[in-house]
Amino acid sequence: MIAQIPPKPPWLEDEKEICKLLLWFWQKIDKLPGRRLSPTRKLSSDYFKQSEAGDRSWYLLNSLCPDVLDIRPSTSHNHFQPEWSGSRVSLPLSNHSIIQCWFGLEINENLVNWQSAVTDCIGRLSVKELSELGARVNCQFMEKNPLRYSGKDTGEVVLAVFRLIQQNLQSNTSGLLSLREMSARYFWGDSKFLDSKMEWLKSVFFDFQYITRKVEVSFYLPRQFKRVLFIENLDTYHQLITSQLPLVEETVLVYAAGFKLSASRIRNHDSAMLFQSVDSVGPVNIFKDWWFNAEETTFSVYFWGDFDFSGIGIFKALRHCFPDIKLWEPGYNAMLRQVNAGFGHSLTKGKKKGQIDPGETGCHYADEIILPELRLQMLAYDQEGIDFNHLV
Repeated sequence: MIAQIPPKPPWLEDEKEICKLLLWFWQKIDKLPGRRLSPTRKLSSDYFKQSEAGDRSWYLLNSLCPDVLDIRPSTSHNHFQPEWSGSRVSLPLSNHSIIQCWFGLEINENLVNWQSAVTDCIGRLSVKELSELGARVNCQFMEKNPLRYSGKDTGEVVLAVFRLIQQNLQSNTSGLLSLREMSARYFWGDSKFLDSKMEWLKSVFFDFQYITRKVEVSFYLPRQFKRVLFIENLDTYHQLITSQLPLVEETVLVYAAGFKLSASRIRNHDSAMLFQSVDSVGPVNIFKDWWFNAEETTFSVYFWGDFDFSGIGIFKALRHCFPDIKLWEPGYNAMLRQVNAGFGHSLTKGKKKGQIDPGETGCHYADEIILPELRLQMLAYDQEGIDFNHLV
């Protein structure tokens, strides 16, 4: 096969525009090995310099016909334009290997195998399935963007993808799976494989159907309550439940991991689940009605998280769901005292590095007291470090 490839022209490396054109053909074919039409380029008047050097380049380009290229001169060419203007140059698909050899390029074997396997799977579909596939799946994107799974060959991954596609095409609302369920069911029991593939999935499926994982919120209800306090960290939440601290009497304590606390879905009955502490003794229905249905019974709402930009960022996000929420001053005052006493840790180093200033929150205490101190001192303090006896 190599013996049939024509020798590389000795002048090629000096002809930059011809090299660019040949490499452009290569990239077009290499990105989509299964393509059926030869890539074609229409040359503009200024593709080559309008000079003796340009005429020479056009002559040399024509010397590659018909062994390498096909060139069709323009039928509307006029005498005021260079001879190449409007000409259509194409590289027959069978000559792809010539460009590979001349420029020492490597074939993307993984992409070739992927597209071959995709074509095989599509060929096994029924007419009805093909119609549904075309309506709901971006096959062109899928063909150009292979998935990889360590330890599995390309064909096995494509089969897994098509099982996922068929499940998604057939599912109605009651039969939907979560992303983790899909991942484990179709990718060798690996529930986390698709976690980092959401952009790929949303590009492949015009309307990717899956069950969004619900936000889990834990809460403690005293016998009577008139306020709600959100806690950022689990240890502090547990300690406050058992502390019998006078400051949190008649207070509902609420915990969810930081990123869950800031979720916009936290008050949506279909996307959030509330879990009551076994130590709770209060009337749960009153609290749930207020949480999900915004009943007229209103409570004062507060947030206590870490003394850092991330904590204030969670607080700011919570204000979208709880517009009247405020920072809990006893907790933040205690952490500010610790920072002023020299016990804070840097916001510019370690795990705190890179936190983003949330800007104005709409809460006077946060905007006028806490955030200015954070920006001035660039020191943080985590709420777990606070002795409840120092809360006032």
